[in-house]
Amino acid sequence: MNPTTKSQPAQALEMPADETPLLDRVLEATVNRMDAYARRIEREIQDPATGRLRQAVVMAQAIERLRQAFGPELMGYLRSLINSPLGFLADKGKGTRKPNEDYPDDVLRDCAIEALLKGFWWTGNEFNIIAGRFMGVLNGWKRKCDEIPGITDLKVTPGMPTVRDNRVGVRVAATWRINGIADKLVGADGAPGQVFYPPQSGGSSDDNNVGKALRRAYKAVYEQATGTRTTDLDDDVEPGANGGGGSAGRAAAKLNGAEPAPPAPAEKPAAPPPRRPEDDPDLLEKMDAVRRVSEGIQAAQSEKDLQDGPGAELTKLREWLGEPACAPLLAAYQERFRGLQKQGQGGQRRARAEDV
Repeated sequence: MNPTTKSQPAQALEMPADETPLLDRVLEATVNRMDAYARRIEREIQDPATGRLRQAVVMAQAIERLRQAFGPELMGYLRSLINSPLGFLADKGKGTRKPNEDYPDDVLRDCAIEALLKGFWWTGNEFNIIAGRFMGVLNGWKRKCDEIPGITDLKVTPGMPTVRDNRVGVRVAATWRINGIADKLVGADGAPGQVFYPPQSGGSSDDNNVGKALRRAYKAVYEQATGTRTTDLDDDVEPGANGGGGSAGRAAAKLNGAEPAPPAPAEKPAAPPPRRPEDDPDLLEKMDAVRRVSEGIQAAQSEKDLQDGPGAELTKLREWLGEPACAPLLAAYQERFRGLQKQGQGGQRRARAEDV
C-alpha cells in the first residue's frame, strides 16, 4: 500500500431498496394493530358502565382474536424477552432454578395477551410469569398509577417491616388527588395507610418485604382511584389477612429461591353493633353539609370555583362520613368537573377563532 494513501473507512452494509424486509413491515403492522386493539378492549372492560356479561364476552372475543394474531415470528421475539433485564421475568428458563425448562408457546402467549389486556408492557419488568400464570409487578402498577387521568400529587411512602402474630407486615401510606379531590389509603383500623402482609421466603430481607408491599400498595391505589378490581396471583393476601398467600402465593415466593412459612390463622374481627341513623346526634348537621356540597357542585361556574368551594368541603365530608356515604357526591363532582373542563376548552377554541 502506498504510504501516502489514506485508508478509507469501512462502509456500512446497506440493504438494496428492492430487498426491504417485507416480513418486518408485516410484523410491525400486526403489532401496532394488536396494541391498539388491546388498549380499546382494556378501556371497555374497565368502564363501570359495561355490564358483567358484556365484559366476559368482550374479553373472550379479544383473547381469541389476539391468539390468532400470534405467529411464529412474534413468538420468537417474545421468547427473547423472557428473564431479560429489558423484558419480563419468569420462574423457568435461563437464570432461574429451572434453567432447562421453558414454558410452552400457549402458556407464554396467553400470559402475554393477559398483560396486553390489563395494560402491562412486555418490557421494563412490568409483569412476571409465576406457576404458568400472569402477575403484574411493581413497575407495571406504578406506571399505571402515574397514567390515571386526572391524578396528581401521588405520594407512596412505606414504613419499616414489623412482626405481629408471627406475620411480617408493612404499612404503606399513600395520598393523591383526582381532579383536585384528595384521597388516600386507609387501613382497617382507620389509621392512614394500609398494612400489607407479603409472602415470606426463607431469606426475605427488609428490602424484599418493602418491595412486595409497595407493589400491593400501588395496586390498591389504582383500584381505589379508578373504581376497578384486578385479580392477581396473590389476591388472597389482603391487608389484615394471612401472609402466606395460599398455593399461588407460595408459587410466587419460589422465584426468590425458597418456600414461605405456613400462614397463621386469621382472626375474624368482631362485627360492630348496628347503629340506626336516628341515633346519630350529628344527623341534621351531616344532612345540611351534604346539601351544601350538592348545591355547590351544581352552582360552580369554573373549575377553580368547584375545587375551592364544594371540593374542599367534600374532602372534609369524606373524612367525616366515610367513602361509601360520599360516593354519589364524588361521582357528581367528577362529572361536573369534566363538564366544566369541556366548557373551558370550547371557550378557548372560540376565542382563538375570533382572534383569527
